Amino acid sequence: MSKKWLRRMALFIAMLAVMFVMTGIRLENARDRLNAKINLTKGKIATCTVDLGQQGVVKKLLNPNMYTLYLRLQTDSKEPLLCSGSDMEMFLSQGTKKGIWTELLPSDALKSRSGWIPLNVELCVPREALKNHDVAQGVLKFYSGQEEYARVIIKVINSEIQ
Repeated sequence: MSKKWLRRMALFIAMLAVMFVMTGIRLENARDRLNAKINLTKGKIATCTVDLGQQGVVKKLLNPNMYTLYLRLQTDSKEPLLCSGSDMEMFLSQGTKKGIWTELLPSDALKSRSGWIPLNVELCVPREALKNHDVAQGVLKFYSGQEEYARVIIKVINSEIQ
């Protein structure tokens, strides 16, 4: 066998190894965020449960107390809705997944896209709470004008702790 052929085989094997490693990393990161569709109905309360025990190994080592929710909200409200978060540290945004997120203030109206309202929520829970099954609970409140329109309760659990 020639050295050129051996070099090609080594490069091919290295390429396959890199491909499998990248696929493994992608699968590990797939559970580090939650995509959810929620129907907001006037006067109703919806629940969204986040399980920190499903995170990948890399996320658990580097940043286990942060979690991202990508919510798609559907509503029948004719008026623009406002949103605020409470009872947990949250960063709300309507930015794109790839761009820099700008903070959504409680006085900012939510923008609808194609009949859906996208809402990004970055949750931050205390590290010492990660040792509990019930880690934290927060509330997203939606307002139409001055009155409360609907609520979404966000429950953060750790299924690895019984």
